[in-house]
Amino acid sequence: MLKRLAYKIGRRLLKSHPPRWIIFLIDLSIWILSILLAFYVRLNFNLEILTTYPFHIIIPAVILARSTVYISFRLYSGLIRYSSVTDLERIITVNLLGSFALVIVNIVFNRFNIEDINLIPYGALVIEFLISTLTMISLRLMIKTLYNEIRTDKRDLTSVVIFGVGELANLTRQAVENNKEMAARVIGFISPADERDNCVGNKLAGIRIYSENDLEDLAGEANVGKLIIAREKTGISAKERLIEKCSGLHIKILMVSMAENWVEGNNIASRIRELNIEDLLERPSIKLDIDSISKEFSGKVILVTGAAGSIGSELVRQLRGFNPLKLILYDQAETPLHSLSLELRNNPSSCDFEITLGDITNQNRLEYIFSKHKPEIVFHAAAYKHVPMLEDNPKEAMRTNVYGTRIVADLSVKFGVSKFIMISTDKAVNPTNIMGASKRISEMYIQSLDAVEGHNTHFITTRFGNVLGSNGSVVELFKEQIGKGENITVTHPDVARYFMIIPEAVQLVLEAGTMGQGGEIFVFDMGQMVKIRDLANKMIRLSGLIPDKDIKIDYVGLRPGERLYEELLAEKENLLPTHHPKILIARIGAVDNRSIARKLDKLYSIFHKLDKTEVVRFMKEMVPEYRSQNSVYSALD
Repeated sequence: MLKRLAYKIGRRLLKSHPPRWIIFLIDLSIWILSILLAFYVRLNFNLEILTTYPFHIIIPAVILARSTVYISFRLYSGLIRYSSVTDLERIITVNLLGSFALVIVNIVFNRFNIEDINLIPYGALVIEFLISTLTMISLRLMIKTLYNEIRTDKRDLTSVVIFGVGELANLTRQAVENNKEMAARVIGFISPADERDNCVGNKLAGIRIYSENDLEDLAGEANVGKLIIAREKTGISAKERLIEKCSGLHIKILMVSMAENWVEGNNIASRIRELNIEDLLERPSIKLDIDSISKEFSGKVILVTGAAGSIGSELVRQLRGFNPLKLILYDQAETPLHSLSLELRNNPSSCDFEITLGDITNQNRLEYIFSKHKPEIVFHAAAYKHVPMLEDNPKEAMRTNVYGTRIVADLSVKFGVSKFIMISTDKAVNPTNIMGASKRISEMYIQSLDAVEGHNTHFITTRFGNVLGSNGSVVELFKEQIGKGENITVTHPDVARYFMIIPEAVQLVLEAGTMGQGGEIFVFDMGQMVKIRDLANKMIRLSGLIPDKDIKIDYVGLRPGERLYEELLAEKENLLPTHHPKILIARIGAVDNRSIARKLDKLYSIFHKLDKTEVVRFMKEMVPEYRSQNSVYSALD
C-alpha cells in the first residue's frame, strides 16, 4: 500500500516541472553541505578545529561566489529530467569557475587579514569542488533515471526477443533498452537451431537464452510482439523458418542491417529495420573486378539517362564509389530527380555531379548537354516500362523507348562517346507486349549502330528481368494492399518471374559495361523463377499475418500483353560464357543499320498521322517474333 502510494506521488511529482527557484535552492543546499563536509574531511574529522573557522563569513562567501556564476550561466533553467552530456559539462564548468571565484575571495581576505591565514584552505576548496560537482551530477542523473522509469509503464512496453547470442545480439539489446522511442523490452535471446554452441538455459547480460523450439511457449507467456534478427550470417532457410513460426504467432520480424563497424556499437538502433522480401532472395555476393571497373570509370565524365529511376539512381550511387570526374544526371521526372539531388548533397563525395532536367526525345536539349559536358561514357536507363500502360499507348512507347534511344545513341557517336551501355529487359525476348517489342527494336538499333564503321563508340546492351523494389513493382503494390488489410491481387496462379535486387542488377551492369567490347547483348543469371503467388504469401507472413486467413489472394486474370513466364533467350539465340559466372553473352544475328534506320525514318515521317493499330503493325514487321498475348493487337499476328 505504502509502496503504491509512494509510486503515485513520485509519478505525479516527476510529471510536473518544478519551479526554477526550487532547483536553485536544492543546488544552494548542496554547496553549503559540500563546504561543511569538505572542511570536516580536510581537518581529519576533527570537530573541535572545525568550530574555530568563521563559517558566518565562509558560507555567505561560498553562496555569493557560486550563485553569481550559477545565475550568469542560467544553470537553473534546464529541465533535469532531460539532462544531457552538455548539461553535465556545464555543471563542471560553472563549479570550476565558482571555485576560482572563491580563490579570489581567499586572496582578498588574506590581504586585509592580520592573522595571515586562508579563509578557506585550498585543500578544502578542492574537496568542496569535487563533492558539489559529483552530487549535482548524480542528483540530475538519478532524477532523469527515475523519470524514465516512472513515465514508462512496463505494461506498455512491447516484449522483444533477439535471434542470436553473439556480440551483435548484446549490442542490439542495449540499443533496444536505451531507445525509449521503441518502447520495448528484451525478454529473451533465441539460440539459432544451427548454432553449434549449446548455450540454451544460460544467460546473456542477465537475460535468459531460449531455443527456437521455445518461441511458441515464450510468445504465449510473455506476449512477444517483435523478434529481431541480430546475427552476422543468417541464411534464407533460417529466415523462412522464423517467418513460418512468427506469422502464426503474430510476431513482427525485424533485423539489424550489417555494417563494417557494428562491433563498435555505433547507433545500432538506426540499423534495426523490417525484414523485407529482398532479404529472402539473397544469393551469394557478387564478386566484381573492382580494379577493372575503377579503371574504366575513374576520372571519366559519365551521363546517366533516366537517372531518377530505380536502376538509374542506383547506378549513380554505385558509380560515385569509382571516382568518376563528373556525373550528369538526366531525367524528365522533376520530383524524383530533386530527391536524388538532395540525397547526393547530404552524402558528399569527391565526385562532382550535375542535375539536368529533360526528355530523351528532345534532341536539341540533349545535343546541348553532349556539347557542354562531353560525356565519355553513357548509361542509358531512360525508358517507359509498365506493360499495361504501354499497351494503351504504343505511340509513346515507340517515341520514348525507340526514338529516344536512337537520339541518345546517335549523339553518342557524334560526340565521340567511348561506351554506350543500354539497360534492356527480358521482355524483349520473343515479346508478347508493346513494351517488350519497343525494347527489342532498341536493342536491334544499338547492335546495328555498333557495326557501322567510322566511329569509336562501343555499344553494349544488358538484359535482365524484374528488379525487386523498383518503382511501381509488384512488391510495392503488395505492401500497399497488406498495409490496408486488403486482399492481394495476383493475375494468375501460375504466373512467374525472374527477380533480382536492384544493387545486384546494377553491379552486373557495371561489370558488363567494363568487359564489353561492343555489339554484345549481355544476359544475367537471374537464378530460379519465382511464382508471384509464393512471393505474395511470403510478404503476408513477413507482416506477421497468416495467408488465406488474415490476408487472401484474389486472382484477377492476366493483363493485356502479359504472359505467364518470361524468357531470357530467344530460339535463335545461344549463350557464350564470359569470365564472370553470372554474365553470359547472347549470340544474335547482325542487323543492318541502314535498313533499320530507313524503316524508322519512314515511320517517323508519318508518325503524327498514324493510329495505334498502324504503329503496332509496324512493330510486328520489325520484330517478327512479336506475338501479342491477351491483347486487342492479337488480330495483327
